[in-house]
Amino acid sequence: MTRHEVDSLRGADSLALLRQLVRLGLVSLGKGGPDGEAVYSTTVRFLQLFQLRGLDDLPRTADLQKL
Repeated sequence: MTRHEVDSLRGADSLALLRQLVRLGLVSLGKGGPDGEAVYSTTVRFLQLFQLRGLDDLPRTADLQKL
């Protein structure tokens, strides 16, 4: 996911948040987005911390709106 995509979902600037998540080892930073944009991905540490088997275990947006 690119920073722009995260910003769009949150409705706010996410740079500081993403930097913190990278620093904590919960997301990794790579290249490969459109126009060589930075791409953020979850890490194994993220999955372990939240006791997930995989990203499919995360709730979907529609599920969160029901809460």
